[in-house]
Amino acid sequence: MVHPHQVAVILCIALFFMVPGSAVINDTPSSNLFHVSAYSLLADGQYDGVVTVGDLKNNGTFGIGGYEHMDGELLMLDGTVWQITHDGVVYEPSDDTKVCFANIIHFNPTITHQVNETLDKAEVYTVITDLFPDDDTIYAVKVTGDFADMQARSVPSQSPPYPPLSEVIQNQSVFDLGPVIGTLTGFWFPDWMAGVNVAGFHQHFISADNTSGGHALNYTIENVTISIQPVTGFTYIHP
Repeated sequence: MVHPHQVAVILCIALFFMVPGSAVINDTPSSNLFHVSAYSLLADGQYDGVVTVGDLKNNGTFGIGGYEHMDGELLMLDGTVWQITHDGVVYEPSDDTKVCFANIIHFNPTITHQVNETLDKAEVYTVITDLFPDDDTIYAVKVTGDFADMQARSVPSQSPPYPPLSEVIQNQSVFDLGPVIGTLTGFWFPDWMAGVNVAGFHQHFISADNTSGGHALNYTIENVTISIQPVTGFTYIHP
């Protein structure tokens, strides 16, 4: 069940209300972001579980996040949640697995764009942001297709007292996946979301055969489809 002290924030009408601790928020609008914890808390070492994988499935089909104790990277695609561990293993965790941070949405893109040229990550970012109707909105972004190269990472599980995220990343595992077919899931956040999340892009990757992936560090595309969904509201789950 969803953790107590949950604040639901509907951006389009600026309405704040409390959600009972026993509730599972499973009737969210398709354009509603289910936002678990804040990046500022994660950066400070808040890695205790807040919700479960089952809660994520009740509130979306697409997204990214991290597991309790920072035990690997979380990616959700087409309703399936994946865990990518420090040693590169990819598997489906059980529904009762705890999650410390997540951004999840029912993915229904309203913008699609085909790219049939070789572009590095910075160039891809420019292509994507040029497709945005404005720069004050949160966007869910999927990139699917052929990658000339992909560098991804995962992090090892931590034990209390938790170190800050900056120290955890010093012990990350980096995977050079080479030419690969797969999907980037992620979000772009405007500057005003800084603290609650990271302004700009946050993307995770999984290969088409579900055998490799992680937090995307660097990549080059060759032939991909970009799909974008504007976010019109969000529900914030506070630890």
